[in-house]
Amino acid sequence: MRDELAELPESGEVIYIVEYSFDAVKVGYTSQPRRRLQAHIRSARQLGMEATRFWTSEPHVNARMNERRLIKFCSERSERTTGAKQGEYFASLNLDDVREFAQTLQFEPPIEKPAVETECPACAVVDARPLSALALLHEIAHGNLRIFDSAGRDVSAAWVGSVKANH
Repeated sequence: MRDELAELPESGEVIYIVEYSFDAVKVGYTSQPRRRLQAHIRSARQLGMEATRFWTSEPHVNARMNERRLIKFCSERSERTTGAKQGEYFASLNLDDVREFAQTLQFEPPIEKPAVETECPACAVVDARPLSALALLHEIAHGNLRIFDSAGRDVSAAWVGSVKANH
């Protein structure tokens, strides 16, 4: 299992299934697949049990929605191990059956953000990060970019103030 864990990406939104030796599966979502699965394996060992197998999807942008679908699928076929109405551990399901369903879900691939290299004339910083709200904030704050509302008014300063106030 150690080799399989090493092959997992460190980041990317995925859904996953872990099968345990106590006749249960755990389904979930994570943006840190390797770290999350390692934590489940470690937790099982600490409880004197074993995570026997796992599966992860490819990274996809609709992973949270697919997690809800996976939980619904499992809850319609099994009791939660906690007996509660919430939770992601399900008794008497096996990984193969849950994976078969999971593989029918639609996986929308992540959108690659192109890196845009810009040099800010106000501070001489070269930025090669993907274009983001932070990069836009920097450009607007230094007057290199303007935002106008539908009436044609310059709302750049108000937008910068709003972003800074909320972060």
